[in-house]
Parts: sequence; C-alpha cells; structure tokens
Amino acid sequence: MDYPARGRGRGLRGRGRGGFAGALRGFMRGLTGGGGGGSARPEHLEKARELVTDEVKRQLLDKGYVILRGVVPQGLVHAALRDINRSIGDPNHGKSRQNPTPDVTGDGSGNGAARSLTDLYNASPLQVVVGMLLGSTHQGNHVRGGQVALRFPGDGTGPRYNAAPGWAHGWHIDGMATSDLPHYGDIHNFSALVGVILSETKEPFSGELCVYPGSHRTTSTYFEREGFQACLDGGIRALVTALQPPHVVFPKQVSSCLGKPGDVVIANYMTAHLVAPNQSPNIRYACYFRIHSSNFGSDKPPGERWWEGRRHRPEAMLAPWCDWGPLREFEAEEEQVAQAIALSGGQPSGTLVSPPPPPALARGAPSTEEEEARHLALALSLSESER
Repeated sequence: MDYPARGRGRGLRGRGRGGFAGALRGFMRGLTGGGGGGSARPEHLEKARELVTDEVKRQLLDKGYVILRGVVPQGLVHAALRDINRSIGDPNHGKSRQNPTPDVTGDGSGNGAARSLTDLYNASPLQVVVGMLLGSTHQGNHVRGGQVALRFPGDGTGPRYNAAPGWAHGWHIDGMATSDLPHYGDIHNFSALVGVILSETKEPFSGELCVYPGSHRTTSTYFEREGFQACLDGGIRALVTALQPPHVVFPKQVSSCLGKPGDVVIANYMTAHLVAPNQSPNIRYACYFRIHSSNFGSDKPPGERWWEGRRHRPEAMLAPWCDWGPLREFEAEEEQVAQAIALSGGQPSGTLVSPPPPPALARGAPSTEEEEARHLALALSLSESER
C-alpha cells in the first residue's frame, strides 16, 4: 500500500495565531538553511503535511515501511540523473558495482558528493517528511552524501533472464561487516533507510527494492533471543546463515516497492529488504540515504563525535521504534483512544466516559501543540555534530 499527497495528518493543521501554526511560523522565521540547498521552505512544510497522514504513520508502524508518492520534484530528479548518466559514460573514474559513479557519490562518507545528489534530500520536502516521522537526526536537513544504486538488466537473473530460484531468500539488513567494509566487531546500524526512486518501475522483477512487511518485529525478536555476537564477529555471512528458515519465518511474503521518479520509500532499519532480479530492458536508478536519530552516539565521551569509534546502538535493534519520537507519541495517542472506546463501550447507554488524560499533560509537560512544534524544530534544525 502506498500513499499519494492527499489530506493532512491529525495534529498538523493550523490552530490559530497562538497554537501550533503560530509556533511553526515563529520557527520558520528563525530557521537558517544549510549548505547545498538545505533550507526548509514553507512549501516543503505544506507538502510534508499533506504526505504525513495518520494512515501513513499506521502503516509505517505496522509494516516497517511506507511508499510516498511525488515527494521529490522532477527538476531535482532530472539534475541527479544527468550527473549519474554523465558519470556512467566517463571513463576517467575508477568504478565498481558498489560505487558505479564515484565522482557523484564522492568517497562514500559525504566528501565530494555532487550537490544534485544531496539536493534530492536537502532541497526537497523529503527532509521535512523524515523529521515529522523520526524527529531530531544527526543529518538534520543537510545530508552530505548518498548511495547511487543502479540495477542493470540481467542482474540477479540466470539464463534467458530468468529469476534465480530462491532469490527472495537473499534479504538482509544493512550495517553488517563485509569483505569490502570489514568493520568486524561493530554493527553500523541507523534509524531510517530512505530511498528515492529515480526511474519508473511498473512491474515486479524490474530491479526494484523489495521488503518483507512486518519483518522489523521478527528480526528484533531474533536478536533479543540470540544476541549480537555472531553478527559482530561474522558480519553479513553470519546474518545470512542465521536468519533464514527455519530459524526465521516472516509473517508476510516479500513485497515490491514499485514507483515513479520522485517517489520515496522510508523503512525502519530493522525491516528486511533486498533487490529484485532485473528482467526488464532498463537500468533501475535509485538513491539511498541512511538517517541516524540524534540518540546515536549519546553515550560517547565528551569530545568524541557520534560517528567515531564504535557505532553499534543495540537499543535501536531490540526496540525498532525507540528513537522515532513522533511515531511513538502517535502510537501512544492511538492506544489511549482505543482504551477510551473500550471503556465507553462497557457503560450503560447514554453514559459518557472521559478518556484518561494523556500522561504528558498529567505530569504538567508541554501541550500537544508545543510538542509538535518542538519535534518539527528539532527535526529541521542543522546538527552541530554533522560531519
């Protein structure tokens, strides 16, 4: 299931000069943009409000991913594609399947990345959408790099472009050590996988991203039971060995993330995913950003930046939504409503039962409007610690 730009999420409508809308206007007046087109413009906020509906939040919580339509403007998509295609045709750069466009992506850590690539996030409503769902991040509204992901015709196929048997068992979660990235003894987990679709995929087996709905709960349960040591020591090979049937069985079949240029997939880090074989005649183009909650590195000693040294944040793998503040608050509100309905349903006809007050208000904490303004301000502010 996916969602076009329609409607507005509960709690994001304007509420008059003294409410959330007023706080948001004040925040916007004081907001300064980051480099590379990183400012949050009013039209980006309006677009994000249309996209981030209650149903979007429910699907993300339930399935571990969501597809949003028309998030990134076509002008930004075309600029990125132009640089990517120029790089593909340029013989003067060392290339690999892992990094087919090194002059566009830079060194992989954000140094030297083309502005057209980072603008897909920084100069579009995407930065605001992620903030409304995740909250404060280290990247803020200024990512410094991204992954260009190309899937060529025949990738993942056998003779006559047939999909290899059992291809859907080749899923993974990111951040495990590999022979190319040998950070054994550590897991580079993050909060949100954010994929921008750059070429149309109309039907399955077009090299599209595939996900297992609800798998974020299964993978976290596995690590809660078995621990992390095997994957810390063995990296991706240990993950592939351990997390296959009969050890792990996902609740639903694999699902294809089809879409048009400018559509976006947002997935929890713990959601199992893979790329489908490409039986189509076209290259599949996409760009991925890996976003970290500001909670990553919170245990670092003074003077050590969040990405330095050990990166593993096990809490976020055992409780996949622990760092997604806005989503957790939304989930708590939903539970309160459900409890109120259950209580009122057990009363005599005509008897009204008031729902219990929200815990935050009972403690004298800020109102919902203030909380929403705070979350947006945190989500869109530039991070002091961004590399």
